Amino acid sequence: MNKSIAASLVFCSTSLQFGADARASLITFDDSYAPSRFAQGAPLSERYAALGVHFQGSGVVLDSYSNFEGVPGGDTYGTANFLAFNGDVGLFPPETVSFDSAINYFKWDFAGTSGNASLTAYLGNILVGSTSTTATFGVWNEMALSATAFDKVVFSVSNTDRHFVLDNLTYSSGAMAVPLPASAWLFASAALGLFGAARRKRA
Repeated sequence: MNKSIAASLVFCSTSLQFGADARASLITFDDSYAPSRFAQGAPLSERYAALGVHFQGSGVVLDSYSNFEGVPGGDTYGTANFLAFNGDVGLFPPETVSFDSAINYFKWDFAGTSGNASLTAYLGNILVGSTSTTATFGVWNEMALSATAFDKVVFSVSNTDRHFVLDNLTYSSGAMAVPLPASAWLFASAALGLFGAARRKRA
């Protein structure tokens, strides 16, 4: 076995072990002014279109001075704004978040007084994953989804109070690190051993 083959084996082993870094992005909704009242705001829609992220639904970005019973204040969570809903004025899910390019991870934080919230992920019109959580009074609940690829996430609720919020949307794309199988490590080790033995014989 020559040096180039051995070097290739080492490179392949390392590549499979570490993979490409996932590219993570964060939307905190804190990048611009937000009002304290729903009547002063408007649904998100295309605010983050430049990032390849699109919102379809009635959620409105409000600031931390909004009065939401059971929702931790923005000042205690290190954030100024959040995506808010109010069923009393018809601003209720579903809220759909779609992406120009497929992602493999999605997370945000949900808070409300009571009820259940769910996320479903789709690639085109194919369901690829789902998760759900129950609102805990005064507590942020993390909702996260991961799959090989998806380009749309739908947020919905059931049996909830009329007021709740979402914050800190995180998403990522790109290859994730994949551990190399033990058998492949054995093969690479054996090949390198043979290469070393051949060098000793030539010496």
